[in-house]
Amino acid sequence: MEIALAENMPKIWRTIAEAESGVLFHCSAGKDRTGVVAAVILLICGAEREAIVENYVISREYNRPNLEAFLSAHPEVDRDIVLANPKSMNRFIELFTERFGTAERYFEALGLPAEYAGLIRKKLMR
Repeated sequence: MEIALAENMPKIWRTIAEAESGVLFHCSAGKDRTGVVAAVILLICGAEREAIVENYVISREYNRPNLEAFLSAHPEVDRDIVLANPKSMNRFIELFTERFGTAERYFEALGLPAEYAGLIRKKLMR
């Protein structure tokens, strides 16, 4: 939840909602900030929890070489923290739903217009 409420999140959502075309978003590991943004977008579009979790966990496969190199260089790091795992995303969705209920309320909590959810949904579900 800390990531979803991070200082830069309003800028990210404003950029996505107001963009004239598609937007590319990513972070260094491709799972934490990227995972949260992707999960909220999928929630906005009505995706099922299982699909969101599966989408998140697949990043392990796409990022495997980078993640394995990092873990080899840093054996002290807990693999469960570095690798995308279903437990983390399931917990995020649970906390997000408990705290906000909807993306509209989430955007309002960030000081953004609730309409951003509809703008994002419309862009992706044409």
